[in-house]
Amino acid sequence: MISLMKLDFWLMRWAMLFMLIFAPFAGALFYTDASVTGLILIFIMGVSLTQMDEKQQTRRFMLSLPLPLKTFFQARTFFLIFIGAFWLIFEAFGRIIGIGDASLGDIFMHVTTQFATMMVLAPITIAMFTLLNHPVLKWGLTFLVYMIIIMVGGMLGLFITSFTYLGLLGYVFNVVYLFLAVGVCWLILWIANKIRMRVDLV
Repeated sequence: MISLMKLDFWLMRWAMLFMLIFAPFAGALFYTDASVTGLILIFIMGVSLTQMDEKQQTRRFMLSLPLPLKTFFQARTFFLIFIGAFWLIFEAFGRIIGIGDASLGDIFMHVTTQFATMMVLAPITIAMFTLLNHPVLKWGLTFLVYMIIIMVGGMLGLFITSFTYLGLLGYVFNVVYLFLAVGVCWLILWIANKIRMRVDLV
């Protein structure tokens, strides 16, 4: 799995440069509690990676490697989540040194709720763009699901962050929400791999 993630890092090395330069800048000057820049980045990178597979016709080669079939979904999902986590960290750093007056508690709440949404968005994007063959369904359904996840994740994030007045209990709710997102991520990967084993993807 690590080798597959390294390959994705190489393919998306432009994103790392973009993240290092733009994330702190965006956090310092353009940050809002409704910021979804990291989610957009995750979606674009997920789509780009799957499109590269189709353009370069690497799917047959990848499936011939002596690796469990489920590893491919997992490695790409973990790669996207890893990139998303670093974006949120750099963006939060920019917010700390920026012109806003957000507290560390507010930043923690936003980072964790955004990260939870990323953990749902990443596997769904990879799974839908890999499993769907018809271009209209692939683009239409994936974009629709993306918008739904953004809206639902945003509303849930605002709801969870509203518990800051509860003090420590509010942070507990936030962490529980994050663990629920981990469970949903695992469930999506499990379902996607079950479907993949029944579909000829070559």
